[in-house]
Amino acid sequence: MIPNFIPTHKGKIATYSVGAGQPVIFLHGGPGDTHDYMRRMAEPLASRFHCIFFDQRGTGQSEILNRTPDDFTLNLLFEDLIAVKNYYKAETATLVGHSWGAMYALFASLKFPSVFPRAALLNMGPLDDEIGAATSQSLLEALSPIEKENWTSLRKARNDAREEGRLEDVLTADKEMMRLRVKSWVFNPDLREVFLQEYFQDPPPDREVNKWIWEAIQGWFSWDMLPSAKSDFWVCVGRNDSVPVEQTNKLARLAPHSCVAIFENCGHIPWLEYPERFYNELTSFLNHSKAVNRKVLEDYEIAYPNPIRLHIGDKVQVTKRETNPDWLGWVFCIDKNGVSGWVSETYLNIEGSSAEVLRNYDAKELSVKAGEKVYCLMEEFGWAWVRNEKGHEGWIPVKNLEGLK
Repeated sequence: MIPNFIPTHKGKIATYSVGAGQPVIFLHGGPGDTHDYMRRMAEPLASRFHCIFFDQRGTGQSEILNRTPDDFTLNLLFEDLIAVKNYYKAETATLVGHSWGAMYALFASLKFPSVFPRAALLNMGPLDDEIGAATSQSLLEALSPIEKENWTSLRKARNDAREEGRLEDVLTADKEMMRLRVKSWVFNPDLREVFLQEYFQDPPPDREVNKWIWEAIQGWFSWDMLPSAKSDFWVCVGRNDSVPVEQTNKLARLAPHSCVAIFENCGHIPWLEYPERFYNELTSFLNHSKAVNRKVLEDYEIAYPNPIRLHIGDKVQVTKRETNPDWLGWVFCIDKNGVSGWVSETYLNIEGSSAEVLRNYDAKELSVKAGEKVYCLMEEFGWAWVRNEKGHEGWIPVKNLEGLK
């Protein structure tokens, strides 16, 4: 794919796109990797969305002249992202970031919620020092004693070579380190060589860029920022990734508009280990509209005045599934207090007749009158979560709304 180039601070950004429709910008990991692996990941999505990629500053085909650490600040990364969005004439865009790219997406959404109102955060890197230390420890725990010694030696050799400008030695050490790291990145041993073959076909990571960006972002993020976050987040994580799943749960608890997808027996690359589920859930998130104004066609009265309300980690009993063809995907649940109600299966990890709640849920319905205007915030299997002009929110059937089917 031939890149288009966008001028930026002291250089140019290489950007690529495929498909048509809603603009989705994919942010690769690293820092210091290139867009290539994200382009492969997005191939199943190109028939439904305008998939946009770019090599982040200083990586791949993107060039920064006479570069120094001052050329890799978070503000400049934000400027690059806005420039890419503007190049494709998008007023807003959804972000899909992986690893470091998920951190990039989170930070950009917190900074510019009206520009990036939705972000899929895939296997995000560590957000604070404590989680960073736990991540390093988890990575080592996947290795044998001899492999741990090799890892420590290789890491020192790589860092020394980076400081001394010996690029070939950096790349050699990086390659050997990835052969060890893959044990915590890919849970299924049969898929590790598949991953390595794809990984090694891409340009090697730029370790100088990696170092500068990690240094530049220190102190920018605070967990106190999340309760006031306005963007919607889909937070996806493998249970066996080196980054502890507790980070994902903490983010989901604090960010008011977030949902979680935890992949059991999965590492850092969920689309490799569980492609069907991954693409189904990511596509569902990308398809959800944000605050679409709709007219009510038919009155609706609340049918369940005592709605079930659930939180991440709650356990419920599943007693039956919806059989109405228009509403397939809902299951009837009972919580620990005996409160019952219908719950979308996308909120649950169902095993037999029990389930664990993956994201906060409220079954509250909303009474509406024909002719009034509401904002459709979310759709789930024939039902829409809406807000009326008085600010009240709740579920109503999609069939009661103009322009939705």
